[in-house]
Amino acid sequence: MANYCWTNVQIYSENDKVHDLIDHLYEELGYDDIKECVEALFGSYKEYPFDKVGSKWIHLENGPDREGDDLTTLRFCSAWSFPAGYIEKLLDSIIGIDQHAYLTFDVDEESDDFIIGGCGNSVGFKYYEEESPERPDYEDDDYDALVDDFYDEVFKLKESFIDEAIKYLNE
Repeated sequence: MANYCWTNVQIYSENDKVHDLIDHLYEELGYDDIKECVEALFGSYKEYPFDKVGSKWIHLENGPDREGDDLTTLRFCSAWSFPAGYIEKLLDSIIGIDQHAYLTFDVDEESDDFIIGGCGNSVGFKYYEEESPERPDYEDDDYDALVDDFYDEVFKLKESFIDEAIKYLNE
């Protein structure tokens, strides 16, 4: 079972209010601001809303980073699992401002148990998950080349999951 999971989120919108919202929600958060990260979307709580968030804890690791006029990126770190409920709630926040906004995301974790890629828009939220390809053994003679191939395969799988989710939601 994974302990650390990283979720990379790309938020696309031509509406500056969407990006302003993301800045407002996350720009003051630090690395250890778990409670504040959850409260940014779910409000105050007495008991951690595990069933709503989808992971044991979550915090913002990087971002928000504005990339061009229509893209903001975020990177979350969570425990044990993909925080699907959290990302869905984030999606609801952005499409509440712009029905044409959407987000894509990919997830990986430290033990190579699984990889995920997906998309969310005003139509819905869809992701695909698969076991990670087998990482090469450190003792292999050509380990460096094999591990490069491993990461290339992981990247291609995540990209294909995102593409399939976009296709699914746009059918």
